[in-house]
Amino acid sequence: MQEIPLVYRSYQDGDEKAINRLYKEVFGKERSEEQWRWEFQNPPEGPANIRVIEHKGRIVAHIALIPIRFQFFDKEILVGKSEDSSILKDYRGKRLFGPLERECLNTAAEKGFSLAYSISRTARKVHMKVGYKPLEPMKGCFVPIHAKKMANAVSPVLPIRGAKKIAIEPALALLETRFKRRCKKNRSEFKNICVKKIDRFDHTADELWKDFANQNHTITVKRSSKYLNWRFADNPNKGHHILLAFDGDKPIGYLVASTVNRKEEFHYDLWIGIISDFLVLKGYEDALYPLFNHALDYWQSKGCVCLMNWGQVENPLFQEMGNRLKRLGFVPMLRKFNIPISVRVFDDNISHEKILYQKNWFMTLALCGRWA
Repeated sequence: MQEIPLVYRSYQDGDEKAINRLYKEVFGKERSEEQWRWEFQNPPEGPANIRVIEHKGRIVAHIALIPIRFQFFDKEILVGKSEDSSILKDYRGKRLFGPLERECLNTAAEKGFSLAYSISRTARKVHMKVGYKPLEPMKGCFVPIHAKKMANAVSPVLPIRGAKKIAIEPALALLETRFKRRCKKNRSEFKNICVKKIDRFDHTADELWKDFANQNHTITVKRSSKYLNWRFADNPNKGHHILLAFDGDKPIGYLVASTVNRKEEFHYDLWIGIISDFLVLKGYEDALYPLFNHALDYWQSKGCVCLMNWGQVENPLFQEMGNRLKRLGFVPMLRKFNIPISVRVFDDNISHEKILYQKNWFMTLALCGRWA
């Protein structure tokens, strides 16, 4: 009997049902077609560049690059975010995914993508073989706001025993007390900065981005109102708490807060408050304090037991946020919670040295995972 060949091809209308079945089988998670369309068909820069392997009428492997408009110093470029690199168990170890990855990268280059980036741990080895280069990982920090519940969740999974494990709750309680005391003191300051909750971004966000881009020559996503509404306001699977800061009528920064339940890692309902995204103008870095205080009210109302943030600690703007969180009592996370980043350059006119210099990147959690 003749062997049925594997078919490497691009996405075709109607593939989303089979892609979602593959997603569930590989990652063990459900995803609605509405969520899939939002993420892969409706980005502001157009549909994702999707390649699949089909065998016997079934999609057995998948990879996608979601197009995102980036600022690269003083110009704009098109960047692909690698997402959902997946292959069924029976097809692994047969060197099938590397060719699929190369096809996806080649078609992306033909479509005008300048580079791609990935945060995948599982696909990291394949990515290195097709030209991706590693950056320093995004590092996290945290602070407990309900020490007892957090201790119950993390104690079983931490690699410590005996007296050190017993000391977890008192140590977290000390961090919680210090954090709440500093937040209370902080609320009495910065009364000249007005913070408003908004449902959608408008031209105000475009004004803010224009001022930011003129001040900061860095590598980051172009935060237009079109992108921000797609990423946060129109996300069908997750709610975001959007806060905009003003000095008089002038927009000076924003912060997007959200929550996530990390039950999969901790086998316990552990609701975490996270900073999905933020941006502030130079000279107004202290606006992060009132933005954070308003976000804290939201996180507490949602029953969060701790707060977390990730970023590149070498980047000057993230350092401004990190220094202020440190003053409030945030402490570094274990290295196991770092988020890996790797990049693949297509455009010969882009300096690899600039790309691989971690200080040049301003990445927030929203650029890494759909869960943010």
